[in-house]
Amino acid sequence: MKRREFLNLLALGGFGLVGDLAGIHHLLFQPGIHLPRGLGIDGAALRAGLGVPVATTLVAPGGTLWVASEKSRGAFPFDATGKPGSGLTAEEPRALSLDPAGEVVFAARGAVRVGAKDIRSFTTPPEKAGAAPRPVERILAAAITPGGSVLVSDEEREAILRFDAKGQYLGTFPGKDAVKRKVTRLLVDGEGGIVALDRDEKAVRVWDETGRLLRTVGPAGLKRPVDVAVDAFRNLYVADEENGVLVFNPQGQPLVTITSPEMRRARAVAVDATGAVLVYDDRAERVLRYR
Repeated sequence: MKRREFLNLLALGGFGLVGDLAGIHHLLFQPGIHLPRGLGIDGAALRAGLGVPVATTLVAPGGTLWVASEKSRGAFPFDATGKPGSGLTAEEPRALSLDPAGEVVFAARGAVRVGAKDIRSFTTPPEKAGAAPRPVERILAAAITPGGSVLVSDEEREAILRFDAKGQYLGTFPGKDAVKRKVTRLLVDGEGGIVALDRDEKAVRVWDETGRLLRTVGPAGLKRPVDVAVDAFRNLYVADEENGVLVFNPQGQPLVTITSPEMRRARAVAVDATGAVLVYDDRAERVLRYR
């Protein structure tokens, strides 16, 4: 089976892309609305910045769109005109999120990078006496909580591991008896909720920092979820390869499906500070903007 590309976008601040849209505030979304799209970054700009026509995950801070690409081995910023900037390199980049201070958190293979210089690796205690600590080498996603804990999704252990700010292992999250999960996206919402996407279970779960489950979205209604984002109102945006982008309110109730004739397959999603929704379409090889 062909190995699937990991895609991620991170949108910070307002990202004024080319081709602005008819203004529809996300709180006024109604089920079934198909929104028009605006061209954000086309395939030529992505190829110029990444070297290959593949994006990965999106986030947008301060008018910058960060795109992580596994094939390009890094995360790269694009300004509002689609011009690429200097990126961060890493082996097997997987996912992006933001820490409480607004720094980009970049999960890649055996390390988590916070901003340009802070690179962290992790180990768990020895499994038997006399053995060495066991490194965490297959990181799928990472997030930093308001309390400073680092949450790491480990593909090998099929678990979310929790570490303190100094890298000391604190156990699995949400608790010592946590169910095995292959979480491919982790992020923290505006009230400290831990948002996790499990692609295999086709579900998004939100816990508080103590590990108490707040809500679950899916598997009903989700077919092939691949990415998740959250806005300032804690609404969830789930990119689904077969459904476009599904929007859920903080209680987990469906609000709207964002799609358009121009969207061929949603592989990554981000929401900037203005409420604009940015979608990476891997078949069209471009970023679309909806608002």
